[in-house]
Amino acid sequence: MQSSMARSVMRLGPVHVVVVAPSPSLRTAIVEWLRSNKRVRIVRAVATLAELGAQHVDCDLVVASALDGPRELRAIAKRFRSQAGLVALTLGTTPLPAGWTGVRPGASQRHVLDHAIPHPERSVAGSWTAISAVLVALAAIVVGSVYIPASGVSYDRAALAYAERFPDTGTWWHIWGAGAPLLAAPSWPLLKLAAATGLGSRAFVLLEVAIAALYGVSFLLLAVRAGARRWALPLALAAVLPPAVWVWPRGGDVTSLAGLAAVVLAVAGSRVTRLRFLAVATAVAVGSFSGIVWVLAAAMVGAVAGIRSRRGRAGVFGAAFGILVSAAVTVPPFLSRGVDALRPPLARAPALSDLVPIVASAALVGIIVASGRMRRVVLALAAVLALGGNALALAVPTDAVSVPRLPSTGAFGRLALHPAQALAMAVQQPDLPTTGDDASAALMLGTLPKDVMNTQLEWLGVDRALPPDRSAALVFNERDWSVLDRDKLLLAAPAVPPLRPLLSAAISNTVLVVADEPDAVTFGEALIHAGVPSGNLVPIRANKLLDDLDTATLQQFTVVAIYGQPWRDRAKAQKVLDAFLQTSGFVFMDTAARAGLQPVMPEARTQRADQVSVVGAEPTLIAGDAGYSGRAVAIDPFTYANDATWERAALVAGDKRLIQFGRVQLQGSSDSFAHLVWSGVDLPRRAADDDTHAITQLRGAFEWLLTAAAAAANLPQQPSFARPTSGNTLDSDAFTASFLSPTHWRITMKQQVTGVLFKERYDDQWRAYQVDVMPLTQQESRTSLPLWETTHGYMYVNLSANARVVDFELQSHPLEAAARAVSALALFVVLGVSFFQWRRR
Repeated sequence: MQSSMARSVMRLGPVHVVVVAPSPSLRTAIVEWLRSNKRVRIVRAVATLAELGAQHVDCDLVVASALDGPRELRAIAKRFRSQAGLVALTLGTTPLPAGWTGVRPGASQRHVLDHAIPHPERSVAGSWTAISAVLVALAAIVVGSVYIPASGVSYDRAALAYAERFPDTGTWWHIWGAGAPLLAAPSWPLLKLAAATGLGSRAFVLLEVAIAALYGVSFLLLAVRAGARRWALPLALAAVLPPAVWVWPRGGDVTSLAGLAAVVLAVAGSRVTRLRFLAVATAVAVGSFSGIVWVLAAAMVGAVAGIRSRRGRAGVFGAAFGILVSAAVTVPPFLSRGVDALRPPLARAPALSDLVPIVASAALVGIIVASGRMRRVVLALAAVLALGGNALALAVPTDAVSVPRLPSTGAFGRLALHPAQALAMAVQQPDLPTTGDDASAALMLGTLPKDVMNTQLEWLGVDRALPPDRSAALVFNERDWSVLDRDKLLLAAPAVPPLRPLLSAAISNTVLVVADEPDAVTFGEALIHAGVPSGNLVPIRANKLLDDLDTATLQQFTVVAIYGQPWRDRAKAQKVLDAFLQTSGFVFMDTAARAGLQPVMPEARTQRADQVSVVGAEPTLIAGDAGYSGRAVAIDPFTYANDATWERAALVAGDKRLIQFGRVQLQGSSDSFAHLVWSGVDLPRRAADDDTHAITQLRGAFEWLLTAAAAAANLPQQPSFARPTSGNTLDSDAFTASFLSPTHWRITMKQQVTGVLFKERYDDQWRAYQVDVMPLTQQESRTSLPLWETTHGYMYVNLSANARVVDFELQSHPLEAAARAVSALALFVVLGVSFFQWRRR
């Protein structure tokens, strides 16, 4: 009977064998001899029965040799009873206990394997695991629909809405509206897939319960591989039924749970024998949708958990290739957002309850793998952690901000929102451009001065505002904002200053701000506080220091502003600045009240600026003689090119110049002048701090420079800006702008303009192209244009006189293709090696 059963085992599938031999060399020899048969699976190879531990072991055959007397054989027979065949390799000199069959050395493998007895559970093991996995998945679906709120606010929810609204957007990320959600995240591929279902917000719940099911099945596999088959299903249900696992999904994080599932899968994979390489690599790849941190965590667990085993190298190589396979998912967000891509996609600040899933998972893993003398202690500690974590999970905060649904005015005007409402609006209406977090709470509450508020909102491209309450709406209405919808507190922007939409072309006054990044931002804020809208002056941030620029670059801008000490080589910077002045340059220079040597001008030294007077032929250029408190620097009397008429006006302390307006006629020309305004009192910082005296002086300095520049250039009057209307096309007398997609905008000029301002967040992957159409073939040719970043973080392009069509496109990072290639190659290697190992089995 046993022989026929053994033959059926050999005919239907593999034979699972436990080898017991005290001698390591003998044990290894028996194992290698048995493994020469491809159907043999070595379950365990131990020296004594005690090494098998108390956990249940499934096998078809036990092979023992050279044990110390019949007592060990009786203990083995008692444990396995009729569940497995018992074969002792012996010379036959000693009688064997009941149940054992003696086989002399030299017997064939077939003779030994004929004594195998199919395990009573083995025939249903595969179907049992599959049925358990289905039960866990169904439990996750039911519980997830209860725990996860139907509506909520998070970056992942906004990304899902964005992916559904713009399915053709092929880039990894985009910012829709100023400061709206950054969509670059490892979850983006899964969110795109979920968006393709067209289920809307329900796709978020569906995707999350699918990941939770994977999480529960991971515990099921871990329990099975750890030998706790009877407890596998209850432990897997304990992973998905309590509230602990749903902490992140309730907050809007859709994929971090996949990272935990990857770690558990890595632990289970480390217990696999021949296919450990594939198991660990798969676990690490699953973690990629949660980000680099989870990928590294899964890789570390997969490599370390099995490093002491015989196949430890398979775990290490599996972890390494898993990291390479995941590159296509984890690398693009990191390229787009840098370290910021590592943050969780929650709209709220991290809370203590966010640790609950990790604590609960660690407790369940401890329950499964605990063994030895410390088993009871580990089980007790794990139970306490699990109970405490689930209790804490009930206190997890959830965000559900209510915002009204509003009609869109098209892609060329933004809706100003309180930052607390911006993300909710992006989730509800992803096609509605908003100010996001660029509009501060103070701005939306109306606590800023009128000129500052209106100018800042004009710079944001705002055509409507949604104040957070009626008192703020009243303030907006008192500042020339008209009511569109009284019930929804929706207001329309005033006509003054004239609105310059998100994408517009004009004969623009531009100032190239040569400064360090913080100083450049301060300069832009100063212009806003001075009430200078984008239609009057566009501040461009230089991408190089002064000594690295050249005259041709400086001549592209109306005025060059040098703020602080933005140079490394002062002598070279002096040559650059002097050459620019010799070409009728217009320069505003402020040392930011920092003493030291400077190009062209004399050395700046610290000077009190509270007792001052005004000198010069045009004293009205100086905004009074009130002086300035705080830090300031001054220079000795100065004339450029030894021209006595240089100084037009100056604010002096004694004979030291705190502010100087200078103009000189260039040699060989009767109508060409160089203009320079120098300041040592840090006008931009003072203006940004709402110093009215500094605001007046800063505004007067630029009015003087721009008036002279306009007279010198003899440009036609600037075209008016059209107010955005509904739709994706904006038409005016000067241009026609078209919104083709969030990552592709086009503007067509009807008359000569000097530049295009695009009030979309600047990024290195945006590209600007001049499009030329061949008259005969109507084919388009494109020429790349330099893209400049404004001090407000937007984009500007200088145009030549023959430019008629300009495209703005957001392109993928060039290293994304390399990341995909690495992932594809690594995946090919993993599948190839795994197939080879499977064939060997």
